[in-house]
Amino acid sequence: MYHNLKAEIVRKGLKLQDIADKLSISKNTLNRRISGKSDFTFSEVIKIMEFFPGLSADYLFQRKGG
Repeated sequence: MYHNLKAEIVRKGLKLQDIADKLSISKNTLNRRISGKSDFTFSEVIKIMEFFPGLSADYLFQRKGG
């Protein structure tokens, strides 16, 4: 699970649907990616990074737990 990504989404008050729309995926698919049940594509990572200027991909996409 990507705990840092999830925490930053909440911290910024973002809606999962808004992120999913930017990625052109469903909210359910986004939830599966955040939970680690499926993988983000490189282009999805790049688009997500646009929501979090100043934060590194290493931080946001650090895997924790299983």
